[in-house]
Amino acid sequence: MSLPKAGVEKLAAYAELLVKWNRGMNLISRRDIDRLVPRHLLDSLTGAEWVVGAKILDIGTGPGLPGIPLAIAHEDKAFTLCDRMAKRLRFLQVAINELNLSNVALEEKNIAVNDVVAEGFDTIVARGVAQTKQLWPVVKPYLNPGGRVIVYSHVAQEQHALAGA
Repeated sequence: MSLPKAGVEKLAAYAELLVKWNRGMNLISRRDIDRLVPRHLLDSLTGAEWVVGAKILDIGTGPGLPGIPLAIAHEDKAFTLCDRMAKRLRFLQVAINELNLSNVALEEKNIAVNDVVAEGFDTIVARGVAQTKQLWPVVKPYLNPGGRVIVYSHVAQEQHALAGA
């Protein structure tokens, strides 16, 4: 995946915002600040080639991962970033405004307990939300026919979960 110069600049500006706001809000683990680019930004972009359709939902987006990097990579698609915590959405609103991301909308909701929206999504992304078998029944009602769910997984997390099982 390659980004145009403007996309790289937006991604760098987003990284700066994350670092700045993380001091007071703990948006990402403090120990991850030194590896923000590879662990969070580039990891988020690994799903870019799998995004299909025009409407994308990022559930449990937290500080906008993977939604913001994907929205930067896919300016022609409409992204809805969903999180249950208002403080994260305040940060995301600032990021959207400062990065001039006209293709991103925010929604404060816990989709596991809220009613399903009338409209569906072509791609749903989830990073660090839940294991696939718990996630699927929650996201399935939001998915358009022929749509796709992209679940970001980290081997270390899976190994830890297996060790604890």
